[in-house]
Amino acid sequence: MDSKWCFASTLLGVGDEMLMGMEFDVCVVDEASQASECSIIGALYRCKKFILVGDDKQLPPLVVSPLAAQHGMAKSLFERLRVAHPNSVAELALQYRMNEDITSVPNKLFYDGKLACWRNLKF
Repeated sequence: MDSKWCFASTLLGVGDEMLMGMEFDVCVVDEASQASECSIIGALYRCKKFILVGDDKQLPPLVVSPLAAQHGMAKSLFERLRVAHPNSVAELALQYRMNEDITSVPNKLFYDGKLACWRNLKF
């Protein structure tokens, strides 16, 4: 009988020697739009498929070095793939964190009016 199990780790933790040689079916990276390519590539190297979850309209990867930023490290793999493969992106427009008044600001500035507040939905 095949047993299926999940494993959770930080991007840094996936490089631990305990995991050396292990391969995973799927890797899900949350907040991928904030992760630098260097920090994410180790996790993706160990999986057959991956899902990157994030929002490149929010915080980008933190890059302190001006030289690294100049050479593209300030742009996340999430953003690069979103631009290169737009048909592979699913945009989620329903948000649960802000009320309608607060949502209206980023909605107008960044999301072209596509954000909806879950409290305003009529079921």
